[in-house]
Amino acid sequence: MKKLLTVAAVIFGLIVPSVANSASKPDEQWVAPSNYAADMQGYVVSESNMLSNQGSFFINFTTADGTVNGKVTKVAACNSVADKDCAFTVAAQYRAVIPMCSTDTELNCIASVIAKDADGKELAVTQAGQYPTHRLQDFAADPSINLPAGGGAALLNIPGAPHDGGTQYLLKVTLIGSRQPESQDGFGRPSLQSTFFAIKTVNGTYGDISANTDAANYDSINRISGNDTQGYASTSDRTLCVVKSQTECGLAYPMPEGITLGYTLRLARPVVGWLHGRMKGPVINLKSNPNGSQSISVEAKPIHVPSVFAWAKNAEISSELKTFYSDKQWSGSALRFGSIPNGPTPLSDAEKTPEGLKSISYQHVGAQFNAVGMQEFLLWLPQMKDTSAANPSMWTLNSMRSNGNPQDNVGKCLNQTDSLAGVVTTNSTMYIDGPPTYIASQGTLDYKVAATHFEPDGKTVFKGTYDLVMSSKVARCIYGFTSAPVSATVSVTSASGEPDVATIVVSENAGWLSLGAYNFTYSNPTIQVKLTQAAPVVAPAPVVKKSVSQSIICVNGKKTKKVTTATCPKGWKKK
Repeated sequence: MKKLLTVAAVIFGLIVPSVANSASKPDEQWVAPSNYAADMQGYVVSESNMLSNQGSFFINFTTADGTVNGKVTKVAACNSVADKDCAFTVAAQYRAVIPMCSTDTELNCIASVIAKDADGKELAVTQAGQYPTHRLQDFAADPSINLPAGGGAALLNIPGAPHDGGTQYLLKVTLIGSRQPESQDGFGRPSLQSTFFAIKTVNGTYGDISANTDAANYDSINRISGNDTQGYASTSDRTLCVVKSQTECGLAYPMPEGITLGYTLRLARPVVGWLHGRMKGPVINLKSNPNGSQSISVEAKPIHVPSVFAWAKNAEISSELKTFYSDKQWSGSALRFGSIPNGPTPLSDAEKTPEGLKSISYQHVGAQFNAVGMQEFLLWLPQMKDTSAANPSMWTLNSMRSNGNPQDNVGKCLNQTDSLAGVVTTNSTMYIDGPPTYIASQGTLDYKVAATHFEPDGKTVFKGTYDLVMSSKVARCIYGFTSAPVSATVSVTSASGEPDVATIVVSENAGWLSLGAYNFTYSNPTIQVKLTQAAPVVAPAPVVKKSVSQSIICVNGKKTKKVTTATCPKGWKKK
């Protein structure tokens, strides 16, 4: 059978390899089971899976009419801007997995990596080159158009932080950019994606990761239909490689509890706006360099993030879910059965009808971390029995797609700074990919998160984490505060409106306000942050003492009178 996929971005080869593994393989290698029965719908959210199929590429588009809305006629994979068909015309994009810096002046590279054990002791980190070693679409940098170099992830060895697969770690830092005709100086400011994995490298037969360059698969620029023709004898054969090539696979393992991981990047163009990630207790430092470049340092602990999936017969799908999907494009993978040929992707309207769905097995991929994605997750939650399928450890830090409403205080204050505004991190499966929302009537910054209540065993209650690290300058702008110290409260409220008990951490240091809430419970709480500042102490007005009038008695012969002057009038003398 052929499996058809639809995504709203360039897709890579998605062959999930078969790796010899015991039944107790770690959650970090979990892959959602496919369904081989017709007349069913499924749902999956697995961020580890989404991170695995991304490597370096630089592609240039050609369209029939030379406009961004024209029919795509050619997609060229470029190793440099000098390659054939790589002279810019209508649109181009890149994903650059950046290397470790080789000199003290090199830009768009990883300057250093840090690791600490649970006691805070710094551990030795050694470089072991780029991984995988076989890559199809590496490309050279061109600073004149703000194009960084794209290669492989940084393979590291940390002997003091052993895990179940050994002592190897992988750090994949990716810069992502696009270019449109109106871009005067080449590619715009890049967005950032970064992640650490604890891995074991193994050899076998897998598949290269590469961008799709078949123009026939593109219905428009950046939107394609991709094919995965690999079949599987059983779901137990499917294991996740977090990075791979034809012969290489990086198998992920749980990261040691209590470990701290971090990096320093040197970037030609600074990261601005908001970042979001999967980490606990992030510490951030920024340094602007005289040449306009930026050094950004981040360190934090990994967290566990639930992966979920569900399958249901179409007759058992709730009416709310049917209504939800009735007016939305379906994103995911389909298996078609019987006499129906492999049809168009996305699904036709006929295939979405009750009759059409009887010959299809469709799995929705919950990859949109926005209000719509949150609604979809909550509608599927009962089908999951409020229990996760896997609970892998993760460490990620990425640019947000949304920097907030430009009309509220968060967006307005962000527009006033050309620097990093803040970082939001949580271990919830689903959240809103954007900064907290400012609720003016309450004076709070609200953030919605959602996850299953239970871990995979169906009994252990999954405990939540939330961290907000915000620029003190931005925080004061949002609330209209002065430079005086601020205090903060963090509250967690369940979907039913009941308060949840959480451990709260608040501090301000080196221009950053850090707030954290830990050990609250899911499924769908709201986290509220409220900043306050004592009213400025107004010095009392100085008291002007009025002189108390003093009088004296003056005499002139038999006459006497009282005067308030210090001396008696002429001809009079003090009695």
